[in-house]
Amino acid sequence: MKISARRSSYNASEATSEWRRGFKALAAASIAGGMGYSLFLNTAGLFLLPLQTEFGWSRTALSIGPIVGLVAALFAPIMGLFIDRIGVRPVAIYGMLASALLFAGFATMTPNAYIFYGIGALVALAAPLTSPGVFSKGVATWFRVHIGGALGISMSGVSLLFATITPLTAYIITQHGWRAGYWTLAGIAGLVALPMIVAGFREAPRGSLVAGDARAATGMQASDIFRDSRFWLLLLFFFVACVSIGGYLNQLIPLMVDRGYTLEKASLLASGYYISVGVSRVLIGFLLDRYRPTIVSAGAVALSAIGATLLLFTNHELGFAVALLSVSLIGLAHGAESDFIAFFILRFFGLRNYTLLFGIYGGLMTGGGFAIGGLVFAAFFDHFGNYRMAIGCTVVGFSIAVTLMLLIGMVDAVKWRRRS
Repeated sequence: MKISARRSSYNASEATSEWRRGFKALAAASIAGGMGYSLFLNTAGLFLLPLQTEFGWSRTALSIGPIVGLVAALFAPIMGLFIDRIGVRPVAIYGMLASALLFAGFATMTPNAYIFYGIGALVALAAPLTSPGVFSKGVATWFRVHIGGALGISMSGVSLLFATITPLTAYIITQHGWRAGYWTLAGIAGLVALPMIVAGFREAPRGSLVAGDARAATGMQASDIFRDSRFWLLLLFFFVACVSIGGYLNQLIPLMVDRGYTLEKASLLASGYYISVGVSRVLIGFLLDRYRPTIVSAGAVALSAIGATLLLFTNHELGFAVALLSVSLIGLAHGAESDFIAFFILRFFGLRNYTLLFGIYGGLMTGGGFAIGGLVFAAFFDHFGNYRMAIGCTVVGFSIAVTLMLLIGMVDAVKWRRRS
């Protein structure tokens, strides 16, 4: 079923003008959007083994990424209300500055657990300021006809960036130590991302083609949203899917090292994972604009279930290509997840409470799910000495998520029939 109703009031030239007017904001969001909290979250696994070697702490104790993610998730809905009122540009600027300073704090910390977790707590408080919700809302004010594609592009840049940053940071850690790795991340946030945000990232002005239409001022009231069954089903979908994704997000490199790969090869597999995430975000974004969104979503998660099943039987003896295929299939769900959040919020509930809802879905459910998944993977490793049980649980989790998304599609179809 093609989704064409929302395009009816826009001709081809107006659709083209979206890309022209929103290009600077889209470019800034695509590149700088991944250099704050996302950069911390997606590189945390690189520092786990070096810090364990130097400090002698357990893998669970050093899994700060999931812990920070869980705390950040609790603050995300509150920060969403705040961001909806003051605008995304100042929030992104101050958030990226804070990210650079906190990376520098990690680089200079002493082997003291209180300092380690204290900096982590500050990262959690600053996380919503550079979250995907901030950057995607800025992009959403410039686009309507091609909103799925624009959101996919904005979030794919983050993943493709990590495909470069991950092996670079791994090389720096291997050659110069983990402190140099954190200094590298501080430089990326402060010297690359911050100037890009200042130069190009802003919401569309009032009265423009997109920000000035009824969509910017309307949308469901929060009280109506919380009574909508689609809200609760999406809540369950994102939590279940992201618990499954979170283990790979936080433990993929240690997992592949445990399977017999070197740190360098494991980082290359992580790069393959992030390339898959990036490709998925662009591809899924455009598919969401053209076909039934719930079928597209369920299909992407089903492929990740197949990838997790393949990973159960993957080790270095089976070769690099098999491992790359498995992590790439898993990366499809991770990539599509951000597209799903932004797209379904706009499709079901409108722009009025966008950042609040992104805080709930992208922070509380997604961030909390990522955190719990990472902690479960670490705990399973500490208990069993391997990740096989954790991987098996993700196969079940992805399968449940597919079922939930198909159910959301049926509920949405009933609501559309009632309206017509």
